[in-house]
Amino acid sequence: MNVADGSRAAVLALADRMAAAGMGPMESILLDRTYPERYRQRHPGHFAAVRGRWYANDPVSFAHFFRMLAASDLRDELGDLRCPVWYGSGQYDVLRPPEYVRDLAERTPGARVCDLDAGHHVADHAPQEVAQMLTELVSEVSAAAVLSDLSTAAARRRTGMSTISPSSETALSPAAITRRAQSTSASVGRSAMRTAATCAW
Repeated sequence: MNVADGSRAAVLALADRMAAAGMGPMESILLDRTYPERYRQRHPGHFAAVRGRWYANDPVSFAHFFRMLAASDLRDELGDLRCPVWYGSGQYDVLRPPEYVRDLAERTPGARVCDLDAGHHVADHAPQEVAQMLTELVSEVSAAAVLSDLSTAAARRRTGMSTISPSSETALSPAAITRRAQSTSASVGRSAMRTAATCAW
């Protein structure tokens, strides 16, 4: 989204050092801060895998990513979003602290903030909570989509444009709305929980 005001020069300097010296010197600066000890102790095997992947990053490519961040600021565009937005806020995230996330939410119409027991690597630190958040979000969006379908069908009937069969009208009953939303939510929930299990272990 952006880097903290006044931090761009430091981020660019970090990118230059990373490209020149590799990932090794970056561990104490980045990984130690973004993956706190409390979460390493919960799932040490998973942290070992994360650390291995982190060291496998190409330092030049990673440096370009940091330069891109230093040149970006999309906060003024958040007000144009028209889709549901939920922010997952890690309580111990030193790079995107809760106050930063709440500022983004205030700029985003109808946004919701979910506080999570996590650092910067939110999906690694709180996989079950992230899965639950995604399940609830999809359930809410699915219910809204089904209600929109019902509203559109009703409008078409009022204007004599309906081509809906009796079976389709039955499918748009309130009970069917609930069943369809629950089915979609359950399907996504199962997928999210499988992803969470993968993240956790």
